[in-house]
Amino acid sequence: MYGCDGKHAARGWCQKHYTRFLRFGDPNHEVRISAYPEGAECSVDDCDMPVKARGWCDKHYDRWKTHGDVEFSLWEIDMDTPTTVYRLFDSDWTLLYVGISVRPAKRMSEHSRSKEWWPLVEHFLFTECDTRRDALELEEGMIRNEQPIFNIVHAQTDEDLAI
Repeated sequence: MYGCDGKHAARGWCQKHYTRFLRFGDPNHEVRISAYPEGAECSVDDCDMPVKARGWCDKHYDRWKTHGDVEFSLWEIDMDTPTTVYRLFDSDWTLLYVGISVRPAKRMSEHSRSKEWWPLVEHFLFTECDTRRDALELEEGMIRNEQPIFNIVHAQTDEDLAI
């Protein structure tokens, strides 16, 4: 392809141009660029995160996709809902993170896309709790007592330990 120095893939085109040919019938088809200017912020009030899609940041876009509401909050879930506490470990069984979720498989997927420490995760332990209230209490206790490396909320500081 004229002006492209990509490695040949098929029909004399690089992978990018060949894929454009297959998808659009034109190897020079211009892929749509975001309608939002670089540096645009989420349109949800008091959110200054960068736009991902539809004018929302990752968090609000995912809330809309999953729950149909950008303002949805897991804190609004009924406290009597069964909830899972999960612990994530590295290959040596060092505790990396403790969290809770009513949808643990989806939560693992979210972590895999958003947490830079995710590649360290090798082992999982799940504890089912009868209520979200029980899960929150168990999670806080685990974080305070076991000191996972990547938890921030409930983590003890040196000042806490000195008291």
